[in-house]
Amino acid sequence: MLEVFLRKHEVDIALLQEVTPGGNITFSGYQSHVNIGMSERGTAILAKAKLPLRRIECIPSGRGIVAYYGNICILNICAPSGSSNRKEREEFFNTGLMELLPHVSTEILAGNLNCLLSNGDCTGHRPSSKALERMVQGLRL
Repeated sequence: MLEVFLRKHEVDIALLQEVTPGGNITFSGYQSHVNIGMSERGTAILAKAKLPLRRIECIPSGRGIVAYYGNICILNICAPSGSSNRKEREEFFNTGLMELLPHVSTEILAGNLNCLLSNGDCTGHRPSSKALERMVQGLRL
């Protein structure tokens, strides 16, 4: 189904999360970069083969992978979710994510932060992160 969706909608770059080792994400005309972590889940970046990605880096948890296309930073992150994982989520934003962030000014395309910065972005409980708020302000996102 994923391959049909990519082709039908002419997707150039796709960011995938909750990828498992047994999942086959090899499609003709696409390159795939997968980061499976210790929990046997991870993140991936799919890009059309004609788009040369470079400087591909991963973090051991599998929760993040980064690649560059020209001056665009393609950052796919999947922060820990749920109120029971608040401490793990804060630690992720304070340490794990920092390994993947660009060290120079660039355009950033990002994946799922599993947090919201504004009450207006949700109905019900707002999963928040002070570390994420500081990072967004510091990077002027």
